[in-house]
Amino acid sequence: MQPLPPPSVVLGLLNRESASDDTTVALLLRRAAEAARHHTRGAGFTADGSGVEAEIAEVLVESVRRALMNPELSLVGDGDAFCLRPGSFADWSYTEYAVLERYRTGPLPAASAP
Repeated sequence: MQPLPPPSVVLGLLNRESASDDTTVALLLRRAAEAARHHTRGAGFTADGSGVEAEIAEVLVESVRRALMNPELSLVGDGDAFCLRPGSFADWSYTEYAVLERYRTGPLPAASAP
């Protein structure tokens, strides 16, 4: 496990002309982590959600980078990316979704086991 990625990781992948700042990126990373943790039922995250498997951290970084670079590609409607509206989330690529789905369908995390 590793800590959730900081905004600087995403900002380092954006072009210099990007208008994104630490606050915006941090918000999107939190939303993406919350959505991913919810989708995987906590698998791949520490019990308090502050740590994540490296593979999921990569999903978070790449999906936030893409949302910032191409906001018009998000299918969540007029709202911001990672809004968690039921039935409207489409901010992950098929590859990213496959990673999250592997965690979702795997064994439950130890903190959730009876």
